[in-house]
Amino acid sequence: MFAGGCFFFAASAEFDSRPGVVRDRIAELMKNWLLALEHEISYAKKGEELLASIQPAQLAFELHACVQEANWAFKLFEEKSAIRLARRAIAERIADAGEKRTRES
Repeated sequence: MFAGGCFFFAASAEFDSRPGVVRDRIAELMKNWLLALEHEISYAKKGEELLASIQPAQLAFELHACVQEANWAFKLFEEKSAIRLARRAIAERIADAGEKRTRES
């Protein structure tokens, strides 16, 4: 996490309800980020590293939400443990997503 927080999180919060080119560009970049996460999740699923039941868009949303929450808590509340908590939540969610594979190995 950057010392000043996530630029895109801050810009998204600032411009999400303001029409215009800045908002459109931020939305495009954030959408591309979520699509990249989905792509990687789909790749892991095809490689049978994740359960067949995993929905890439849902898992991407959940992982991104953990990062956004960590940024929010870190910046708004100066919660130093937020990054650690987000890392643990992400690791646990990914482990759950690959649980069957782990048990079969």
